[in-house]
Amino acid sequence: MASFNRIIAFAVLLSALLGCTKEEIVSDYADSNALIIKPAGMAKADGAIVTREGAFVYPIQSVFVGGASLIDYPDGEKIGSHRSYFYKEKYDFSLYRREAKPIVEMHGVLYKDVAYSRPGQKVDHILINGIDDSLGLGTSLDIQLNQGVYEGTNELIKDVRFNSYKFSSSSTNHTKDCDIDIIITTSKGDVISIHFANEETPWDGQD
Repeated sequence: MASFNRIIAFAVLLSALLGCTKEEIVSDYADSNALIIKPAGMAKADGAIVTREGAFVYPIQSVFVGGASLIDYPDGEKIGSHRSYFYKEKYDFSLYRREAKPIVEMHGVLYKDVAYSRPGQKVDHILINGIDDSLGLGTSLDIQLNQGVYEGTNELIKDVRFNSYKFSSSSTNHTKDCDIDIIITTSKGDVISIHFANEETPWDGQD
């Protein structure tokens, strides 16, 4: 009897999913804290949640931000750095670097006398790790930027857009007001979104 009830429950759930429109399913994940890849064509997933229309959803539960202070170089120019790490797992501040490889990492160089006012202007490099190989993007997707501007350096990527790249207003007081929203379009029409909002983004404790 219990097995029969489980079958009925599964049938009801399947019927509900099949009755959803594409727009309804997309809206379920659009604001999720996740790396979401919507393939232009169909692909078989491995290690990710997959929606009915074929979107690959990799949850993001931890983000850490860091960078070095400005350093005086012999030529007089001051240069600093920026970095951020996105993890599928929820990590304690002191453990995250020893536990796993980030699913997304970003790095950049900061220059003297540059007003960093545009979203993503601090980013020169995006690396996406561990995505499903069946997407045709490789298991590691490497995207080079110039102060947040994509200049066509990877034949797999058509466009990179930073809608928002704001971290917690206080990385030490654990304020949950970050807003990170990035859209990447591939040359074949896949849409990759990186979204993490209304959470804390602690300082990574590294110089």
